[in-house]
Amino acid sequence: LIASMIDNARECRADIQRSHRQMREGVEEG
Repeated sequence: LIASMIDNARECRADIQRSHRQMREGVEEG
């Protein structure tokens, strides 16, 4: 269970970084 929780946290962090990068690119384009 702990390992799966760590994997989920890692995936969530990757999604957050990806969304931040998309927002940053969108701001630069705008």
